[in-house]
Amino acid sequence: MEEPEAVGRIEPGGVTPTEAFSILGNETRVGILQALWEGEGPMSFSELRDAVGVDKGNFNYHLGELSHFVRRCDGGYELRETGTQVMRAVVAGTITENPEIGPVEAGRPCPFCGSPIELLYRNEHITVRCRNCAGVLGGDLPDGAFMHYALPPAGLADRSLPEVVEAAHVLFEAHVAMMLQGVCPACTARTETDVVVCEDHVIGPDGLCDRCESVPEIWATFTCRNCRYGRRSVLWLVAIYHPAAIAALRERWEFDTFLELQRLLWANPGYIASVTERVVSTDPLRLQVELPAESGSITLRFDDELRVLDVDY
Repeated sequence: MEEPEAVGRIEPGGVTPTEAFSILGNETRVGILQALWEGEGPMSFSELRDAVGVDKGNFNYHLGELSHFVRRCDGGYELRETGTQVMRAVVAGTITENPEIGPVEAGRPCPFCGSPIELLYRNEHITVRCRNCAGVLGGDLPDGAFMHYALPPAGLADRSLPEVVEAAHVLFEAHVAMMLQGVCPACTARTETDVVVCEDHVIGPDGLCDRCESVPEIWATFTCRNCRYGRRSVLWLVAIYHPAAIAALRERWEFDTFLELQRLLWANPGYIASVTERVVSTDPLRLQVELPAESGSITLRFDDELRVLDVDY
């Protein structure tokens, strides 16, 4: 069966980025978007004008300028998806807030050694580090870092620090799962998968490799060329998304949902430490992950595009 022909590159349409920012750079227009966002269903012209509170002529002009973000419907006016995305960015705090936290104890154990961990939130990024071990990441990050990526400010609201860390984990792993399927979680464009292997991996006295400044020898990288969104993941996290791995781990712990698997792995640092990864061959590149199971182990082998070649129990 032939593969369906790809749509190809989507040609630019609608408005340019400059025009979009110019349209939104007006208090009345932002007020219209906010009123539609907060309203319960479509709003009539008069309802919308009263909610924003401007005179009819001025309001009519600004409403017309928002055609890329607002559409006319049977009940009056409602947000288009573009307008909804703008308002979601606003309520997420991504473009309006800049909170800072810590460093402060996060109330969770390190998934690698069980020691206390610290949380730091700066510039819409969460960083979590272990006070005792090397974590997994180096470079410009604090010693012991094992988590560092973007988290919208709304992710901090109404959550305790342990819940913030768990929410960040869920977000990260959900995004990795999507990108494994070739879908960008930020813009839905096609993503590319690559494998990076440290060619001379030696763990130094500080617990990190001097060459790649990390603990793992193998990293899976996912990149969207359209919006430049990217994620990097350890190989064993990719492995546990495979159905065979989920089945084996479910047998080990008798859980019912994948979220339980995330929590169990977090609560079992000894299990994570017992997972092994290695390069089987370099030409062609073949990788292997061995996950302990109830009886023996489950071994998954991957190619250079992270396709599972075979599974052994």
